[in-house]
Amino acid sequence: MKKTYLLAAMLLSCSACANATGYNQDVYLSLGISDHELEDIDGYTVSGIFGARNYYTHNWFIGGEFEAAYIDNEEKLTEGGISYRLKEQYTLAANLPVGKRFVVSDKVNLDLYGLLGYSVTRLKEKVTGYGEAESRSTHAHGLKWGLGADVAFSDYRVGVRWTQADIDSDKLIRELRQEDITLTIGYQF
Repeated sequence: MKKTYLLAAMLLSCSACANATGYNQDVYLSLGISDHELEDIDGYTVSGIFGARNYYTHNWFIGGEFEAAYIDNEEKLTEGGISYRLKEQYTLAANLPVGKRFVVSDKVNLDLYGLLGYSVTRLKEKVTGYGEAESRSTHAHGLKWGLGADVAFSDYRVGVRWTQADIDSDKLIRELRQEDITLTIGYQF
């Protein structure tokens, strides 16, 4: 969790630098829907993203985002009288988008960017068999990265992004990989 605080501090410091130098800043709130995959388990995600981007010389930018997502993704396996269930519940992430803005017209801009962040996902496991049941929850966390493109129209933005995260916990047997392809729509303040 300390890494999330570090990313949040970086977001706030970037805002201060942009205001001090007089360059542009976009603050936005977006909703996203994703095709989500954990290893080979398919599901979907609904997310909210609050972020800011500071634009510098030649339209290069750096920003910060906080992302919260509800995940509908569950796997059930049964073998030899034992049933295993793994369910993802939600994800929280702090992201740093870094990229370049291309001005298409007076009111239309295209942002292309890479994304680096830190993700925390709540997982619930349940093992049932032979009259016994064991259930446990854990927070798996790890590095998140990806690519994205946003088109901004005056006060609105539409985008698509691909992200992956390698998440792990001391309660998991091994590291897991999440992958999302997200369509976003948002409002710029």
